[in-house]
Parts: sequence; C-alpha cells; structure tokens
Amino acid sequence: MLHPEHASSAGHFRVLMYTITYDFLWESISDVRDIQEDEQNNVTTLATAFGARPTLIFLGGSTMMGDLAITLLGGGSAVQSVVRSTVFWGAFSALVLHKPRSAKYSWGLATLVGLLPVWLASLGSRHST
Repeated sequence: MLHPEHASSAGHFRVLMYTITYDFLWESISDVRDIQEDEQNNVTTLATAFGARPTLIFLGGSTMMGDLAITLLGGGSAVQSVVRSTVFWGAFSALVLHKPRSAKYSWGLATLVGLLPVWLASLGSRHST
C-alpha cells in the first residue's frame, strides 16, 4: 500500500498508471482493427505477430493484471478492478470483432468511452486514499 503522507502524488501516479494500462489496451485494439493494412505495409504489431484472437486474449489478461495490480497497490477493491477491466476489454473486443473500421460512429464513440475506465479508476483511488 502507498504511504498516506503522499496521498495526493500517489493518487496522481495511480491515474497515470491506469492511463498507460488502458491506452495500451486501446492502441492494441486499434492494431487488431488495422491488422490487414499493417500486414500489407509490413508493420509489426502484436496483432500481426500473433494474430487477432491470441492478441485479444493477451490483452484481456494484461489489462486485468495491470488494473488489478494498480488497484491493490492503492488499497482499492479487487472486485471493482476485475469488473472494470473485463467490461472494457470485452466491449472493445466485441467492437473490433464485429464492427468494421468504416463504422465511424461506433469507433468514435468507443474512443470517448475509452476514457471512462481511467476516470472510474481515479474516482476509486480518491475514495481509497
């Protein structure tokens, strides 16, 4: 657990770590979406190296573990962490598997929704400090 005398800076650090975790999820989901173009242009990403489904499985595990580690270090709820990471990973995975890139409104809305896990996590970190 982080020290209470540094609660403000610790809270900011947790928000930064959540941002990095969920940005990695979003960028990798976008790589899965763009896998055909990346393969044509010889761009190496997780998705081009391992395929779409293995990448999505890896993202689920890494997002859950990252969120859980950050949450537990901050004294937050493990259940909320697992639910948050699973819901957002599941929603983004469903989007990439079922909506083409041309579905601009779906992808645009998902970009905005992608900010929610960081906001929700930051609310939780404020209550636990």
